Amino acid sequence: MYTPTWIAIPAGQFQMGSDPGGDVVPYENENPRHRVHVDAFQLARTHITNAQYAEFVSASGHLAPGHWLDGQIPEDLADHPVTYVDWYDALAFCQWAGVRLPTEAEWEKAARSEDARLWPWGNQPPDAHRCNYGKYIFTTSPVHQFPQGASPYGALDLAGNAWEWMSSLAREYPYAANDSREDPTGGEARIVRGGSYTHDARDIRAADRHSFVPGTQCVYLGFRVARTSAAEPTPLALE
Repeated sequence: MYTPTWIAIPAGQFQMGSDPGGDVVPYENENPRHRVHVDAFQLARTHITNAQYAEFVSASGHLAPGHWLDGQIPEDLADHPVTYVDWYDALAFCQWAGVRLPTEAEWEKAARSEDARLWPWGNQPPDAHRCNYGKYIFTTSPVHQFPQGASPYGALDLAGNAWEWMSSLAREYPYAANDSREDPTGGEARIVRGGSYTHDARDIRAADRHSFVPGTQCVYLGFRVARTSAAEPTPLALE
């Protein structure tokens, strides 16, 4: 059974969104910057990998991503983020594994902590030692390849590699979890976070937010999971 390494994110407020007078020009949907309280939760240290998704496919009978020939993981990509999964695929995995998708507020706090940093590692611009971005590799990379790009809490690949589906509907700020944007039944566009290997420094910032309709599948779109439980972190079952 899938068992991730959990990163504990403490309860508290943080600055969500961007300041138009900051170091990097934000997108309009990142404004206004505002304070948001997030309850304590746990976030998986990495994206869901192809190997982990294959376990779900085998156990549940769920369809494999379309680019897996004969339902098999592409060669040498077992520890890369699973991609070509839509929001409904991610939700099905979560239901099978007893976890959930993070809200975009949870994700942003995990990525930038309370100091409103621009990228998970700080305010220094990204480079090839911190993350997979800007088409330098032009494909996904193993989920543990960039420890220097870890967030303040220890999560990896929150900038680049593959976009991540959020539970949240694409709504304007300020964020409010009780305004129906966390309705799991809506068919509207869902937020994605983190950018991907094809995106530049601006698009992999912690505050950057984009969205796709929930049926979208593409080469640079994956997910990671979260849970509300405050249990002790557990080791990763599939490396």
